[in-house]
Amino acid sequence: MTKRKVTFLLLLAYSVPFAFLAMNGDLRSHTMMYYGFMTVSLILLSLITAKKSNVRIIVFGNILSFLSSYIFILLTDILQDQWYFAPFSAVGLLIFLTILSLLLQFIIALLARNFMNV
Repeated sequence: MTKRKVTFLLLLAYSVPFAFLAMNGDLRSHTMMYYGFMTVSLILLSLITAKKSNVRIIVFGNILSFLSSYIFILLTDILQDQWYFAPFSAVGLLIFLTILSLLLQFIIALLARNFMNV
């Protein structure tokens, strides 16, 4: 596969609203298991990204994921139930999750690059 196609597919995979899906799952089923799914998915994506030497894709991908999550938060009723995410608001938790996942993905990508000698 060409590098452009791989980059496009990685950005497409990152455009999934991971934070929204985790927050919505937590709100609906009252379990934090969905944050674990989000973390595992993003770790796998960052490993693939590090292997393909496209670490800057992590930044652009997280921006896409944040924007798609933000749009879904605005389109659903999560804003009416944002008391559930105290001490954060729904958007505040989204920003927190995005920053935290971005830091985690950078650490994973750096470790993966060092161990895989990419």
